[in-house]
Amino acid sequence: MNTRINDIIQAAGTSKGGFYNHFCSKEDLFLEVLAESQRIWREMVLTSISEIESPTEKIIQILVNY
Repeated sequence: MNTRINDIIQAAGTSKGGFYNHFCSKEDLFLEVLAESQRIWREMVLTSISEIESPTEKIIQILVNY
């Protein structure tokens, strides 16, 4: 990764101590961002299929959201 910790903390408006209080490394931050993105996507998909009864239509809607 070419992004430096200083770039991240400046963009986030925090300090190195604040960063390291929450994350062990840039890779740890990346994994957290990825996990949150997956959680948001999953919630969006589940909401979009919640009222669909047909399993086939549910699969189609999941693929549309993908």
